[in-house]
This record gives sequence, structure tokens and C-alpha cells, in this order.
Amino acid sequence: MTVPQIHIAETLARLSASPVVKTVAVTEKHESHAGGYIRARLTLINDDFLEVAEYNSLTN
Repeated sequence: MTVPQIHIAETLARLSASPVVKTVAVTEKHESHAGGYIRARLTLINDDFLEVAEYNSLTN
């Protein structure tokens, strides 16, 4: 796994582990050796939803 892939996996794990999040549905995901992007829809325990997006890139 590349650093961006590890970061995306850890981000999804943290979102899923939150006590206020019921479900996490990834709607878009792009990964490469130099960066990544994730977009997800979270259903909260009160049945509201939250859309999140994150972009990351490696820099020297």
C-alpha cells in the first residue's frame, strides 16, 4: 500500500468507528502513488446524513 492508500483506509476506519456514525457508503474513491481522493455519505445514528470529501497528495 502507498501512503495515500493507507491514509484513505485509516480515514474510513475512523469514520466507521465513530459512535455517532451508523453507516459509511463510499461514493467515489481515487488512489495513486502520489495522492488520493475519497467521497462518502455517512448515515448518523439519528438517521441524518453527512457527505464528506477529502483530497490528499504527497509533497517533498
